[in-house]
Amino acid sequence: MDILKKPIKIEYIENAGALKKFAKHHSDYIICLMDRKPDFWRKLGITHSRITDLGPLPSTPVIALHR
Repeated sequence: MDILKKPIKIEYIENAGALKKFAKHHSDYIICLMDRKPDFWRKLGITHSRITDLGPLPSTPVIALHR
């Protein structure tokens, strides 16, 4: 399969604004984010993940992984 022969690009993006800009100009990418494991307060719904602060990223799929 040709898809297996293509290299995977890894880029470090420092903040949410830069990530939104990157997603806007790279709609053919799949974005994978590393997120902290939910703590006690997040499990109760009192706090939330930084990923939810991003809002929707139209036409760019996002995968969130927990450390």
